Formats: sequence, C-alpha cells, structure tokens
Amino acid sequence: MKGFTRDGKFHPITDYKGVRKSRDQNVKQEGVLLKTTSMKQFLDRGRYLGDEIKRRAEKGSPHFFDKDTMRFFSSRLSELMWSEGELKDYQKSNIYFITSEADKGTVKHAGSARAFTVRIIDVDGDINALGKFQGFSTLGEARRAIKDAIR
Repeated sequence: MKGFTRDGKFHPITDYKGVRKSRDQNVKQEGVLLKTTSMKQFLDRGRYLGDEIKRRAEKGSPHFFDKDTMRFFSSRLSELMWSEGELKDYQKSNIYFITSEADKGTVKHAGSARAFTVRIIDVDGDINALGKFQGFSTLGEARRAIKDAIR
C-alpha cells in the first residue's frame, strides 16, 4: 500500500514498495517550480518549442531567426526551451530559450569565444535578453539562470 513501509508503519515519503522517495520529487506546485528542483528535473521539464518561438518571432521580431542574421552572429539555438506557466499552456506564457553566439568576422561583439545568452519571447513575439548579451560562458550557467528566473 502506498505510504506504508515493509513493517506496516505509515511513512509519508515512501512509495508502495517501501523505498524512500526524495523530498525533491514533489517539485511542482500549481505549475511553479519550487526551490528544491534538481537540475535533472528542470531539464526534464524543458521542451522542444523551436517551431513555436519562430512562429511568435514572425510577429514581433521578424528578422531574429533569418539565416543572414544567424550567420552574422554565428548564432545557434539551444534545443530545450521552458515556459513560465503550465506545460500545456505554453502558448499563453513567455518562453525562455538560449542562444549562443561566436563572432567570426572582423567585428567582435563581446569577444570571439562562443558565449550564451538567455532570452525570453512573449506571446506577441517580442524577444528580450535575461541579463547581458553573451552573459554566460557555459550552457549550464545559462540553464541555471532560467531555472532561477522561473521559480
């Protein structure tokens, strides 16, 4: 039975087999991530919403994903994205995504090393940065910034 240990005593954080659950497994409460969310749980919540953000960008930032723009900045789009609200209602909430840029030309934008930018696109297609352009040196740092912003 759920909640009971093998010796028959009730324990609120055990499953039906008597194995302890991590207290971090209850990470979502009314669609909001709690502080105890692990990075693995956060990554599991990420979705492939590239088509959705490109569709939105056509309205508010039509040249953001143009091939020439992406090529100029040597920009790449991270495959995982996160919405602020419930996963099923991602069309009604802001979506967080990560781009990385590395300049190959003669103009250097914050150095030529690949760096990461956290961006937010709203339902109208307006794209803003969370922090500075190329403000994160690793993908992990950028993901932690999104995790902290969403909770």
